[in-house]
Amino acid sequence: MRISVPSISRINPEARTLIFVGALSSLGGAFYFVALSVYLSVAGLDPTTIGSLLAVESVFGFAFAIPMAMLSDIHGRKAFLLIGVLMASFSGLILVFTLNLALLVVSAVLSGIANSLLNAPAGALLAEKTGNDIERNNVFTLWSFYSGIATGAGALLSGLVPTVFQVYFAFSTIISFRPLFALSALLGIVSMLIIQFKVHEVRGLPKKDSKVTKSRFSRSFLKLPRKSMQVVMKFSVIGLIGLGAGLIIPLFPLWFHLRFNLDISTIGPLFSGMLFVTAFASLLTPSLAKRTGSVSTIALTQISSIPLLVFIPFAGNYIQAGAAMVGRNVLMNVSGPIQRSYQMGVIHPDERATALSIISTFDAVPRAFAPAIGGYMFSLGLLSLPFFFTAALYSISISLFYLMFRNIKTL
Repeated sequence: MRISVPSISRINPEARTLIFVGALSSLGGAFYFVALSVYLSVAGLDPTTIGSLLAVESVFGFAFAIPMAMLSDIHGRKAFLLIGVLMASFSGLILVFTLNLALLVVSAVLSGIANSLLNAPAGALLAEKTGNDIERNNVFTLWSFYSGIATGAGALLSGLVPTVFQVYFAFSTIISFRPLFALSALLGIVSMLIIQFKVHEVRGLPKKDSKVTKSRFSRSFLKLPRKSMQVVMKFSVIGLIGLGAGLIIPLFPLWFHLRFNLDISTIGPLFSGMLFVTAFASLLTPSLAKRTGSVSTIALTQISSIPLLVFIPFAGNYIQAGAAMVGRNVLMNVSGPIQRSYQMGVIHPDERATALSIISTFDAVPRAFAPAIGGYMFSLGLLSLPFFFTAALYSISISLFYLMFRNIKTL
């Protein structure tokens, strides 16, 4: 099979800008994924509380996702991206200055809402900058690749920055984490400026004083994607993926901390390697999808990850567990850009942000509550149990996805 790698120099300039902004967001987001749960554990919070804070973020993410995406479909996506990165910055600033539980909840709320303002509108705006299936696959692959590289760099910094501040500046263990969240806030401000001056949207806002505008708004707000509703509802099967992932994936860094007594200086590079490998592997998926089809590519790679997931809790040391985690992450997520591109391809262009937010909600609702359950299992000393539940849920979801979508072609 001939392998071709998409080139970023051949895509729309504004698509390149959005990819760059996505990479900045992923760099800051890695600090939350890798360092936050370990930071909170070091600060004295128990696993149940940590899992609950992660759940709060997800709850507010899915609660706002659909109405915000609907509004962005009507009134334009750029403004929602700007608000989203600003809220993400405020979330990071809270983590810099306090460990007050109430304010940590506020930070989680802001982060969740920010995600709802970023994900679907950004994907829909990026899709507007592309043409046919092949071009869209390439653009979303590049988006995933550069975001993955940035996430890997963020994971590496998550291990290095606290260590540097402890060794060379005599910061306490807790305080040494805070420069990460300050940098995350700064990256949000930079992203906001880039979006404002470098990204343009063809769709304009309606005139505010128009009676027609008010009538259109009342008819359109919270309007479901009728043209695409049948296919959108089929994507509800990914809710099982969300439930399984929520039980263990956000708690992976905490699991390594509890299971092998690792500190962030080891956890950061471990996750960085995993994310770098996944990012480079994602470049191969357009060629695979071109040969075997998008649905088969998604199902084949994801189902292959499950044996490695089951092996992780049986690993005798963190090197074995880490190697299995890397392989699992690559196989489970390597087809992510193809899946996002496929979703865009089977959804009517006028309804993409709204439809994508509904699809994301199918995943986000169970994912939102699951970290609290996984954290509670950790508190009981049941560190292996979430892996087995997740493997079972993944198996069911992936099988159903293939059966439902194997004959559905893009528009």
